[in-house]
Amino acid sequence: MEPNDYTLCVHCGASHHMDDDHKCVESLHSSYHLKANDEAPLIEPKGETWTLKELQELVGGYIEIVAVPNHPGRVLVINENGKLIDLPFNKNATDLWQYDAVVGDVVLTDSELIE
Repeated sequence: MEPNDYTLCVHCGASHHMDDDHKCVESLHSSYHLKANDEAPLIEPKGETWTLKELQELVGGYIEIVAVPNHPGRVLVINENGKLIDLPFNKNATDLWQYDAVVGDVVLTDSELIE
């Protein structure tokens, strides 16, 4: 990998240079709020796991959970109706999902953290 090559990290949702082993300095079990405006703050559930209500508040509506390709255990929680209600394009989430455009604010988390 060239020094100027950056990769969107499936663990933290940020675009940064990975080490030679493609490891991220962030915890594998961290959760991030991937916002459509490219912000990606670290977030935590109020309890040990995310509740439906917490996830719905973060994505702004009904949720849909999709697995992040090639990263077992990591999921994106997206707004199920995001395209129907014209939410803004989310580049970071789309880069992680790879199969289709993702819109609106998204939660990137470990599947074991979802109730």
